Amino acid sequence: MFQIENVTPQWITDQMLDFQIKNPRQLSIASGVRYESLTLALNGKRELSGEIKKTLYWYFRYLDAERQIADFNRG
Repeated sequence: MFQIENVTPQWITDQMLDFQIKNPRQLSIASGVRYESLTLALNGKRELSGEIKKTLYWYFRYLDAERQIADFNRG
């Protein structure tokens, strides 16, 4: 099972690619995470806070659930 502690800048970047989120600003607006905190963390200039990890983990889980529902309804 995936642990929130495993949320890393690389994981976030991979999720952005998977869900076609073009840039950190778009992710910030959609998820509610402060843009400045997000970009500093993604650039390795600040460690990801627990709050950002939890928020982005659940945000991407939500997107995955939406995608699964859409796939099910198409099937």
